[in-house]
Amino acid sequence: MRINAPKFEASRYFEARPFYPEAVFESLINLLKKRPALESFLDIGCGAGQSLASFLKNFPASLGSGAMLSGFAADPDASMIARTNAEYGSVFPNVKFLQATAEKISLEDSIIDLILVGSAFHWFDRELASKEFHRILKPRGLVFIFEYQFPKSLASTELNASVKTRFNREWKAPNQKPRGTLGELTQSFRDPTLWKTHSDARPKWEEDLSLESFLGHLFTQSRFLHAEAKSGNPSVYREESRQFFRPYFLGDRHPFDLKPRTCLFEKISPSRKKWI
Repeated sequence: MRINAPKFEASRYFEARPFYPEAVFESLINLLKKRPALESFLDIGCGAGQSLASFLKNFPASLGSGAMLSGFAADPDASMIARTNAEYGSVFPNVKFLQATAEKISLEDSIIDLILVGSAFHWFDRELASKEFHRILKPRGLVFIFEYQFPKSLASTELNASVKTRFNREWKAPNQKPRGTLGELTQSFRDPTLWKTHSDARPKWEEDLSLESFLGHLFTQSRFLHAEAKSGNPSVYREESRQFFRPYFLGDRHPFDLKPRTCLFEKISPSRKKWI
């Protein structure tokens, strides 16, 4: 797993990044309704806990209490996992918090029913991660990978054009290459001898954002953080960015589309030929 430099600030990430709506988990929940109860899960690359909390809070009562599910939340960043533990350790007492990467997870073989990856898969070494996931999953275990895009205004084409221009020209990490779509990133899960694809979905997720909530997304983007760090005066650079976008938000919130995408895969068990 690549570590972002400059690093995310756990407190800022917790305060700024959104929680996922129920619609994001629809394909996963629909499949889980047809299966035996979950015994264990792993949220890998959990960050400040948005993916963990969103999944457990949207876990339907018909499948049992999300708060009582047993599982693990893991992240390579010590400050992130500490913040997640502080916020949710008492809320979800059956969750253990680990500092670990997606490529090397300190869990035994074949013990996890479900792996969650929320807006983190692009940081992984995908080939190594998919092999590690396959190792720790039980037969017929699931991998649910989900993400959203930087918010796109549904009210201002000028705002979208400004964001696109600055991302392309200014907010780029050194030697950054296009990361690709989630479909391209998940090619290591398309091997039909190892994985079954259950769904590749694009649920709806629209939110009204204020200037501050919009900037919360921006100020926790790795590309912006690189530009801010090399500016020479990060606090001035951040305030200049705030003032640049302020005219687009005068007196109101705007509707934005976060364009989520979800992919759901199942580990193929050599002893089983049939799936739901």
